[in-house]
Amino acid sequence: MPKVPGSRVSGRPALIARLAKVRDLSQGGSNTEALALAVVVAADAAALGIESAFLSWVLAVVNDNEGELEEALRNCLRSMELDPLDPGTDKSLNIIVERACATLLACRPWNPRGWVLFNLLVEHGLASNPVQAVAKGVPFQDDTVETTQFASVITGEA
Repeated sequence: MPKVPGSRVSGRPALIARLAKVRDLSQGGSNTEALALAVVVAADAAALGIESAFLSWVLAVVNDNEGELEEALRNCLRSMELDPLDPGTDKSLNIIVERACATLLACRPWNPRGWVLFNLLVEHGLASNPVQAVAKGVPFQDDTVETTQFASVITGEA
């Protein structure tokens, strides 16, 4: 029987089971609980020396569901770094970037977290032209329901 790389990593079955639980919780709408468990799974995987594109992607999706756009973006970029050929990650990155840019456009002035998100987008060449214009002080207005749903991330207001 051929050896499968990583199949004999101690604790792997438990990590996979808990990762499945994260996805179930997230898909069931229990995003806060899913994020808490995902963070524990990531820490346990790191302690075992495991870096997983899939785990990074799951963290990105759960972070995005919780409105943690900066962490969602960081985790999605990490997933792409670990597995640059996964086309599913591109779709998630596009969703996260669109949401981040829309949020930055809808919420002004930006708090420090808004600037961190903006700088992260710029660093990776992902900031839209309107977002870059707003950062330079050029007015822009697009306060739709979709773009304001994560307003508290940028403005600090609920």
